[in-house]
Amino acid sequence: MLIFCLIYLVVAQECSSQDDQGPYKGKYIGKLNSYHHQVSGEVYAVDEWTLLLSDFNYDGTGDDTFFWAGDSGRPGPLGFIVPDQYGKTNILERYNNEELRLRLPDGKRVSRITWFAVYDLASQNAFGDVYVPEDFDAPAPRRLTPLTPAAGQAAPLSSKPVQFLDATTFVIPEFRFDSSGEEVYFWTGVGPQPSSRGLIIPDEDGYLEPLRSYAGEDVRLSLPGGRTVFDVDWLAVYDVTRGAALASVLVPDQLNVPPADTHLHDHRSALPHCKQLHRDLQVSWEVFGNQVTFQLAGMVAEDEYMAWGVSGSSSRSQMLGADVAVTSFDPALQRGLATDYNITALTPCVMVLGAWRGVCRDERVAGQDNNQVFTAGRAAGLTTVTYRRQLAPAEDMDRAWPTERDVFAVWAVGGLDAARDPAYHRLFPRRDVRLRLAADPPTDDCVPFAM
Repeated sequence: MLIFCLIYLVVAQECSSQDDQGPYKGKYIGKLNSYHHQVSGEVYAVDEWTLLLSDFNYDGTGDDTFFWAGDSGRPGPLGFIVPDQYGKTNILERYNNEELRLRLPDGKRVSRITWFAVYDLASQNAFGDVYVPEDFDAPAPRRLTPLTPAAGQAAPLSSKPVQFLDATTFVIPEFRFDSSGEEVYFWTGVGPQPSSRGLIIPDEDGYLEPLRSYAGEDVRLSLPGGRTVFDVDWLAVYDVTRGAALASVLVPDQLNVPPADTHLHDHRSALPHCKQLHRDLQVSWEVFGNQVTFQLAGMVAEDEYMAWGVSGSSSRSQMLGADVAVTSFDPALQRGLATDYNITALTPCVMVLGAWRGVCRDERVAGQDNNQVFTAGRAAGLTTVTYRRQLAPAEDMDRAWPTERDVFAVWAVGGLDAARDPAYHRLFPRRDVRLRLAADPPTDDCVPFAM
């Protein structure tokens, strides 16, 4: 949501807004005045102690040149060195359209300096500078109101004032909620009040499942899919079944908060259906003829697996009896795996009375691996594996993926052992996962991954 400043209220430089040319970078201070050595760029305040230089250029040929700041009337020798993006106070080298964060020395604040410069001590010349407006209010965490229960809300639900720590992250302090298993979620959206047109905010553990009970806990959450405080009008605890907010808080416009120190991963699935299973995991798919293509994408460690498959029960999500693909990317071989597993017991695969039992590869129990890997990769912490299998079971131990009705599925994320078999999972569904493979139109609730 772009915030426009009226000229007769504030000068344009003082707008705290989402940049219409890209993501929110902080409160705008101004453009560097360029005098020498091709200095240029724009300067933002990230918070009271940090500056951000965007599209910064400097040819690197000054003799004794530093980032320099002070509180005098204009740039001069009465100032102090601002360490570079690495925290070093070395003579500046060349920069070419770079973005860098600069933290002021201890005891210095953005609101107490009057200028920032690229300054050469040898010649006592500013190669470029920008002036900080008077009474500049740097971005800082901001408190809203507590969650306000809806009229007639009977269940205990309360909190202290909600606080945005940055443009994406907020805390609900001392949150109390008595869950009875309803379809209740943290929820956000646009408009004058909470509505069904909002979207789920992952809980503090990244799950997109109905809320548990909370007993006065400080709950730290992040807006999903790269959304910021400028993109939403309210936060709520929302009952999807009733289509009503149990409690909510309005988010003011022009909230002067620091930018989030996160970026969005550029991964987007090309398959038509996509389901966000967890903040850090999504599955996408396409049915073609008698086969289905799945892609698993997850922000997981290099030595972790992503498992996905048909539930062992036709009426709920159940690991026991499930037919799953355990996917991973092998960095040594630079190839992806989507190994076919059968779950006959909730234990590692072991020999019991002459038969293999547990989470076993199909090949180990006299079956076949019926998954065909197409593509796989790992970039910027994201593992992706795309594989294909038949909808109908290829052998007795396999389970079918039906297309004419809803199907229950299972998933998990966990570590791989030395043999690259799945060890204990750290993430798994706490509620049923239900989907229809051939839904028309295609279903897609996936959001970009944040890094």
